Amino acid sequence: MTFHKSLLLIAFTVITAVSCTKLVEVDPPITSPSSGTAYTSDALAASVLTGLYMKMAPNSYAQGNQGITLFAGLSADELQAYNQSGASFLNAYRNQLSTTFTTFWQQLYNSIYNANAALEGIAHSPGGMSDSVKKQLTGEAKFMRAFLHYYVINLYGDAPFLDTTDYLINATVKRTPKEQVYELIVADLKDAQNLLKGFYVTPTGASTTERFRPNKWTATALLARVYLYQGKWANAEAEATKLIENTTMHKLVPVLNDIFQRNSTEAIWQIQPLTKQNYTMDGLLFVRKSPPSAGFPADLHPEFLADFETGDQRKLNWVDSFTFNTVKYFYPSKYKVKTVAAADTGKPASECLTVFRLAEQYLIRAEARAQQNNTAGAAADLDVIRARAGLTPTTANDQVSLLDAIMHERRFELFTEWGHRWFDLKRTGRIDAVMSVFTPLKGGGEWSSSKALFPIPASEIQLNPNLAQNPGYN
Repeated sequence: MTFHKSLLLIAFTVITAVSCTKLVEVDPPITSPSSGTAYTSDALAASVLTGLYMKMAPNSYAQGNQGITLFAGLSADELQAYNQSGASFLNAYRNQLSTTFTTFWQQLYNSIYNANAALEGIAHSPGGMSDSVKKQLTGEAKFMRAFLHYYVINLYGDAPFLDTTDYLINATVKRTPKEQVYELIVADLKDAQNLLKGFYVTPTGASTTERFRPNKWTATALLARVYLYQGKWANAEAEATKLIENTTMHKLVPVLNDIFQRNSTEAIWQIQPLTKQNYTMDGLLFVRKSPPSAGFPADLHPEFLADFETGDQRKLNWVDSFTFNTVKYFYPSKYKVKTVAAADTGKPASECLTVFRLAEQYLIRAEARAQQNNTAGAAADLDVIRARAGLTPTTANDQVSLLDAIMHERRFELFTEWGHRWFDLKRTGRIDAVMSVFTPLKGGGEWSSSKALFPIPASEIQLNPNLAQNPGYN
């Protein structure tokens, strides 16, 4: 289904669609609306936003075999695909995606539409919603709109910023310059910071220990990242510092294998599992004992594995392997559970997909400080992450060497998490140097700079000629 056709369907079903998928007896229970009266009570309105998070739980842009983690990791120098992997995975791996690739554009914009529908529905609620829940849900929807647009522009470059459900506007929209989209993202995130609570809440605003709904600190985490991407170093440092200093809410987890556990103190936002059989689709995707196939298309690339520093405990704890027909395959094992044991199916999930975590904030602040020539502060933040990984303090002591060291650390701390490596290569201007060597190794032929952006689906351009294609794609 193309984006514009799907807009017509969503416009008719946005309020009732989430009722088609229920959470399966997980803590806490979440209800879904079953009629067009979604904004007449706190619980029903909250379920519309819950629907946005529910879409992230199965295979989707958020995880699994349709995930940004997989496709960005294949596109960069993290993962490798095989002849048995299937065409779309091989094309991503070889940096040869075509204009028939539609997955992220359609999923992200459909969710943006839903966020806008929620904002409009809440604003025009006929009554029955409390002011506190209106405020909370507006903040959640603004955060989600910012979050989704962030991924759109980092995958595609200049792209439309949509803030309405008006089909006549959306069907003819032009691409918005990336810099302008960033400013609109910042505005949404600042609004979200002001609207959301500083603790985790249930759908209707009660305090909870479950980290399943975005709060003020989730918005702050993305805002720190966006400021870093914009080169607004002082702002990035300030936002990251807010999170790092909020030790009552977030702390680094000392044991590497505990970081991705449910309600980990390092987690800033996690996604609630939908099924009893699998906790995360990334666990299902990567953890395996079978040879490559379309269902299990990727493993860690040997060049990536070879670049770990000696003694890095992340390689010991976050990489696992198996041997099949004398061939040894290495896979990411940040998530340990592939399928849930029968005895555990009635228990709360032991691990949850983590969207934001505190370690990234230390690395954001380290980079922001290095860019401001605060070398001592940058090194101190970097060494916090290195120490947990069992590594000695950095020897970098000037701006250039520190920035290199931080990029190295980001590579091994954040691998196979939400496309960080692919985006880092692009935003720091390192992508041509790295991929001109790496793409030929992957069988992709000569690298060209145009491959840094994914192609806009041809079907979208056919429906809306105002959408110009990215360079290098027919």
